[in-house]
Amino acid sequence: MGKRFEEAFRKLGEAYGGIENFHLEYISKRKAFDEAWDQDPVVKGRILRSHIFAEHFFNKYLKECLGKNKAEIDGLNFSGKIDVLARSKSPLKKLLPQIRRFNYVRNKLSHNLKSTVTESDGKYLERSTEFESCLRAWSPLYPDRTPIDTFDAFSNFLAHKFDEETNPNKHFIKNVLAAIGQDAADAYFGRES
Repeated sequence: MGKRFEEAFRKLGEAYGGIENFHLEYISKRKAFDEAWDQDPVVKGRILRSHIFAEHFFNKYLKECLGKNKAEIDGLNFSGKIDVLARSKSPLKKLLPQIRRFNYVRNKLSHNLKSTVTESDGKYLERSTEFESCLRAWSPLYPDRTPIDTFDAFSNFLAHKFDEETNPNKHFIKNVLAAIGQDAADAYFGRES
């Protein structure tokens, strides 16, 4: 090698108190990079997919039910959309605590390498009685449900709730579901329908 290289290499060794120390630091940094990169891409991908899926139907709801135009919707992040929902007279406001937690979990996983969906995140999402009922009905789909499964299920539940509200015939569907419930109760208690 040339004199420039030898001089640069010598200064590098001096700066580190010996070239061995440079090698040790480099190996340590490489290990830290590998640990940062070595995340579970499936979990991160599921979180992102679930959030984008729910947001797609949230956007449709904001447009069709709350009168927001595309430019207004595009100018809002998910938190801003939650604020619009909070200021509305929407029947979905009852889900605001869970929607906020849903967004918190997504943000936590997007901005922190070591984060994951915790048991308490899943339990918090289940606080909605309506969602908890859906989970019981969906339990065959999730026999060994994990917190990430709960997050996925909540995403589906939330998307369906937003989509239901955009259906102009939703009252007919609700009447059919109510009739099924009444007939089931009558059958259970041995009453004539």
